[in-house]
Amino acid sequence: MILMQSAMVLRVESRDLWHQALANLDPDDKSYLDFDGHDQLDIVEQVLSLTDVAQKHCEAKAWSFKRKSGERVIVRDVLAKVARWIKHFVAVGDAVVQYDPAHAALPWAGVRFILQICIDDFKTYDFLLEKIPVIVHQLCRSALMEELLAHTPRAAASELERALVKLHSATIMYLARTKAYWEQSTRKRILRSLTLSTSDLEISFDKITDAQADVQTCFQIASVQAQLTKLDNLRVALDEFDGPFSRWDDKLNKITDGLDRSKRADILKWLSGEPYLKYHKAQRETFLEGTGQWLLSHPTFKRCKEESASSILWLHGILGSGKSKLTSLVVEDGIEAFRRQQAPQPAYFYCSRNPAEPERSDPACIMASIVRHLSSLGPGKPLLQPTISTYQSHEDEGFAAGSLGLKDSRDLLLQLLEKFPTATIIIDALDECRTDTRRQLLDCLEYILLESTTLVYPGLELSSRLNSKDITYFVKSETDQLIARGQLLRSSTSRIELSAKIVEDVTDGAQGMFRWASLQLQLLCDQVSDAAVRERLGRLPPTLEALYQELLDKIRAYTADADRQYARNTLVWLLCGRRRLSSNEFFAAVSIIPDHPPSAVTKGQILQLCYNLITFDSTQDSFRFAHLSVREFLENDYNFNQMATNSIVADCCRWALMSWTKPVISDNSDTTTFAVARLEDIQRYANTYWAEHYQAAGEHRKQGYLYERMQDFLSDTATDSAFVLWHQFKTSSDVDICTQRKIRNCQTHGPSKLVVASTYNLIEIVEAEKQHGISLKENEGRNCLTSAVEYGDIKLWSSLLDIEEISVSEDALIVAAGDLEDRRDFMNLIFEKRGEQVQITEKVVQKAAKNFRYGGDIITLFLQKRGERLPITEQVVQVVAENGIWGLKVMALLLELRGEQIRITEQVVLCAAKNRSDARERMAFLLEKRGEQVPITQQIFEKAAWNRFDCVFPLLLEERGEQVQITSILVQAVSSEFQARQTMTSLLEKKGYQILNEEVIQVIARRFDEGILALHFEKQGEQVRITEEVVLAAAWNHHGPEVMALLLKKGGDQVQISEELLEVAIENYRGGELLAVLLERVGDQVQITNKMLKAAASNVYGYMTMAVLLKKGVDQVQITNEVVHAAAKRWNGGADTMALLLEKGGDQVQITDDIIRAARLNYCGAELRAVLIEKRGHRV
Repeated sequence: MILMQSAMVLRVESRDLWHQALANLDPDDKSYLDFDGHDQLDIVEQVLSLTDVAQKHCEAKAWSFKRKSGERVIVRDVLAKVARWIKHFVAVGDAVVQYDPAHAALPWAGVRFILQICIDDFKTYDFLLEKIPVIVHQLCRSALMEELLAHTPRAAASELERALVKLHSATIMYLARTKAYWEQSTRKRILRSLTLSTSDLEISFDKITDAQADVQTCFQIASVQAQLTKLDNLRVALDEFDGPFSRWDDKLNKITDGLDRSKRADILKWLSGEPYLKYHKAQRETFLEGTGQWLLSHPTFKRCKEESASSILWLHGILGSGKSKLTSLVVEDGIEAFRRQQAPQPAYFYCSRNPAEPERSDPACIMASIVRHLSSLGPGKPLLQPTISTYQSHEDEGFAAGSLGLKDSRDLLLQLLEKFPTATIIIDALDECRTDTRRQLLDCLEYILLESTTLVYPGLELSSRLNSKDITYFVKSETDQLIARGQLLRSSTSRIELSAKIVEDVTDGAQGMFRWASLQLQLLCDQVSDAAVRERLGRLPPTLEALYQELLDKIRAYTADADRQYARNTLVWLLCGRRRLSSNEFFAAVSIIPDHPPSAVTKGQILQLCYNLITFDSTQDSFRFAHLSVREFLENDYNFNQMATNSIVADCCRWALMSWTKPVISDNSDTTTFAVARLEDIQRYANTYWAEHYQAAGEHRKQGYLYERMQDFLSDTATDSAFVLWHQFKTSSDVDICTQRKIRNCQTHGPSKLVVASTYNLIEIVEAEKQHGISLKENEGRNCLTSAVEYGDIKLWSSLLDIEEISVSEDALIVAAGDLEDRRDFMNLIFEKRGEQVQITEKVVQKAAKNFRYGGDIITLFLQKRGERLPITEQVVQVVAENGIWGLKVMALLLELRGEQIRITEQVVLCAAKNRSDARERMAFLLEKRGEQVPITQQIFEKAAWNRFDCVFPLLLEERGEQVQITSILVQAVSSEFQARQTMTSLLEKKGYQILNEEVIQVIARRFDEGILALHFEKQGEQVRITEEVVLAAAWNHHGPEVMALLLKKGGDQVQISEELLEVAIENYRGGELLAVLLERVGDQVQITNKMLKAAASNVYGYMTMAVLLKKGVDQVQITNEVVHAAAKRWNGGADTMALLLEKGGDQVQITDDIIRAARLNYCGAELRAVLIEKRGHRV
């Protein structure tokens, strides 16, 4: 025991810092320093051992707690830090404990005490646990510093000694007050726990934090720093304490999936096809090395990395301040940690608001990409089981659900996070997500953060305004490069002076915006004389918007029409392109000036014409805006709004399509050849998206040049016209499904101008046709209305319904009745416009009945409009009975309006019985309305019993119990209910007198507890026969020991204990208890075989089973290597079973290479290897 009194009589040495710290303590605090132990390294070893025990406890119980600020702290991670630093400390050895070992043992004993009370009473003392790693870290680090002091002149080290004594005093005082706090009465202790924010403990701990900062400051300025270069071992040790905390789990290296590379690639591609690595490389390509280090070294960022609580780090900043570049730096930092196996690889995504890349702003696609990241341990590495299982389940269904939705990805991500000790999710530019769905992504991330038991580092805040040094470095670097390339200050006579002024003025004006600085330097390159440069520096536009406006004005001021149009086309295509264009496609698109042959436009020309507003991304071979702020600026300019840009692109697409039939001719044959080649590059895009761009042109398409040109294009129905040829175009499979469906709809029902207008909601074309007189081809009107119902709006529907030649077809009504979009307005409109002409057929009603979302309202409307004439078939009634949203409401309406015409058949009742939402309420309604007319057959009883989501079977049992027959199928179904025991009791009470066949008894013996079986015996009396099959069934039961005991008691000598029965019992997860019951009955009559031992060794719950077998057959059986190998292969480790086998088997058990290999490959191999080494030592 370390006592204050004994500590005082020890000899005080010159560097006895812990003794000095003790002397500074208040006598009241000293009185609590009576911790057991007096050897420092022994106590440190004990703390490490206790930490290991605590880690196992917390993993088993998933320990965590919430701070007052709301963050959830993961105890496993806290203890991992403690273990790491102690292991480093122990590795350093005696060199750091030769000074004042008795007093230095005191704080370690205090740490052991706190750790022990936290383990013993976690809920009460969880708030203390997070303090332990802080204290342990400073104890280890302080010990190394004291060793350095021994090699440092006293004059240079005095301030550091003073700071260390202050830190030691604060540490001992905190430990003493913690002990005092613990010794208070339970009532007072709990009360103080509730007011911890103002407690002495928190104040005491704050003093430790303050003292640590003081020590660090003194350490930096003391001459002991020089000693680090001489004492390599101490330097390495100190680096290890200050280095990054490793959250890598060696178990990750042992994961296998049994898949070949191609199958892994298929699964990952199914998860997400987003080229996230390309997005990252694009950011890194223009990253200026040497910048951003302030972020990695910022205390808030470091705290986020080392924190043991789940947290979110938000990086805020103004436009153009380099947030995406900083994100790429954080990603690189995470990738580097993964390479060093300090943490799993980070999952990251770069969002982008770009219509050409819609997936980059779609929450479902973003989350799917994150899931893809975390589905494997790295490139080419095995996939994790949750992902494989999810893929296989979708594969079994033929991928009918398509790719993962947002919720599916969220749930899978949570499963994946359980496999990692920690996970880092990095998402750049969240503000670029679609505004209508961004909240969904945020909710999803918040849910993951709250539900995950691992660490998620995706609230702490940082501002990119801290980048002033980076801005200065960037401006200096860019200025020097522009001067070196002869672009800036080409003819200057004061180059050095002006260069310095440029750097100073641009840096000052940037206000943290790299984008602003870059543009200013670009514009300075246009100045020729030194005076012009000075004049420009004196009137730098203060905002990005002002700069963009200046650049746009320069573009509009080009003297050549071609230059203006090429620049305009570039900006327009980037604003509204439906997909990312390759460089050749983009050159072709930009070069199109309708009614003129395209000419050669190069990458250099495009970049020069658009100044610094755009950039070329070589990783994706495509052009893009230099920054999101460029897109936002242009979108607010009238000439670049959505309608204006889409009208220009629609006309370019029209011209590209027209070139099929109207060859491009130029005076220059080379130009003609080039023009044809260029147009071919963009024609596939034009074929796919011309109509979408035309639709998006809005008001621009209803008058002016675009209206006239498109009318000509759509009216040309010659067999070789561009419009007719378009209907033969085959859409690429990588085009989104909605676009494909619209094109195929037009192709199937065309060529028809009206079908295109109906598919793309082009009401002005319909109105123009009405003015010129409608002449419809066969089925054209029907196809128009069907297309309009699926893709158009109410204005288009109304316009088409005004055309008498267009009849309301059954196809149109079926589409409207079954559409999961709301088409109720259309249904009201057709009754209003066409009245009695509308024929509501049986197929239409059936389609409406199957519309689980709006079908109820539609059928209600039909009943109101057609009443007795509405065809209601039994199939319709069945669908209504099964619908869980509106079915009950419509069923009530049907019975009210149609009365006895609605027959409640067995199939109708079956449909109601299997409903998962309100089957009980629905069945009660039918029984109330139709009473004895409702047929309740045995099949209905069984179907109701299988419906474990709603308690419908107990209702039927109560109402029609006399009709039920107890069959094995029914009993099996009842056993799957949430209230199985209660329901089975009611069933036996009502029908228990019925003579049951052996199959029923087997099901009861296998699926229910001994209480149900006892009730069965009570009802059946002496008629029960306990067969071998019944006993075997009981051996599979989770209640096996109790059920088996009852069978043995009831069956007496007729129950035979066979070897097969014992083998089945061994497979039971309660095999040990079950075997004990059976073996007590048979005594020495049963032979314990190696087959039984092997089965027990393979059972994940087999420790107790093995213990019972070995106790019974210790003299009968030899423990073979095959049995030991089975234990080593067991997926959950089997360390306890292995220890038992080695202990009982003694030297007869040989540890072979196969056993060692199995242990090494085991998921819990560390524990197995520890047992093998402990029991066999050097022989392993």
